[in-house]
Amino acid sequence: MIEAPMMEVCSDLNNSAFIHRMIEAEKPRLIVFTGDDIFRFDATDVAASMNAAFEPAVSSNIPWAAVLGNHNQESTLSREGVMKHIVQMKHTLSQLNPPEFEDIDGFGNYNLEVSGAEGSSLHNKSVLNLYFLDSSDYSTVSTIFGYG
Repeated sequence: MIEAPMMEVCSDLNNSAFIHRMIEAEKPRLIVFTGDDIFRFDATDVAASMNAAFEPAVSSNIPWAAVLGNHNQESTLSREGVMKHIVQMKHTLSQLNPPEFEDIDGFGNYNLEVSGAEGSSLHNKSVLNLYFLDSSDYSTVSTIFGYG
């Protein structure tokens, strides 16, 4: 595990150390990253930054999923490129987009169906759907400025 000193600012290093501690403490069966996973000024190599950001989940061997936030492409990869990198990582359940929808807006729009616990009457039955939606980045509507 990466040990990082307590810092006054957020960085890849102390985020990764925090996520390692949370995984150890909570022992989750699924890890979800909800966007803005890398910081553009630190991300001169986006693939390396994403690998570092998701490393705690990958190294834990726990299934994980990610969705894009409004800042994820603010470096050298497009939103599509970022999501294509994520979906090829180990243990991820992330998806680029549903294959049956060619004209869907954004990247990383998908749902994960959660089944009941093994041995229960709900085993192999859907008990929860988690929907992951690309929040997009800048507005394309002329009357809405900034992030859309």
